[in-house]
Amino acid sequence: MARFGPFSRAVATIAVLVSVTGGCTANNDLIVRRLADEKTPNVLIAPTAIVPPLGYFALVKLDNTYCAVKFIETGSSKEQDYRYAVFEWHYQGDGSGDFSRPSAQHGQDKATWKHIPFIGRLSFQTGNIGVDCGDVHISWGGGTGLSFREARKDQTTEDAIKRGIKIAPTKWTDVKEVNVSDKRLTWYGYDATRKDQSVPVESLY
Repeated sequence: MARFGPFSRAVATIAVLVSVTGGCTANNDLIVRRLADEKTPNVLIAPTAIVPPLGYFALVKLDNTYCAVKFIETGSSKEQDYRYAVFEWHYQGDGSGDFSRPSAQHGQDKATWKHIPFIGRLSFQTGNIGVDCGDVHISWGGGTGLSFREARKDQTTEDAIKRGIKIAPTKWTDVKEVNVSDKRLTWYGYDATRKDQSVPVESLY
């Protein structure tokens, strides 16, 4: 049974693709992006992930739970082989998808990834390699990419498809606008046959 190689390669590719989606400042080799500078920010819809632009919510559905995730800042350093993302998250586990209820959880967190050489050709990755939103943990490999697999789990492609993470990109920037039941939303799952699509946020619905 094949392991999860295609996801890892896709997320690495996404990390490069999203480098054009935001304004940036550089501190030595570290490139930091905080605001989308395109007049019409785009969302990347890929076979194994969704890549929303900075400042826009993506919705995540797993089992009977919902998350709303908005990336605020990303950074990367080729010299240090390091990347990070700061994100706002909202979690509702009661099945309603209503983030205004007292039962909802809210927070801000940081995903990190660093490649560390060890001995000879041996190396390992360290950091908080995932976007954590309440009880939902989404695999992340850099930039604003949200994978259709769970973080820190040794899943096969078949496992990930069976778990069935769904992600809906949105043009909402304020959690008060979020409506998981909005019929205009398109929920995407893992689909190896889907071609990459770059869609202007304002054209989503």
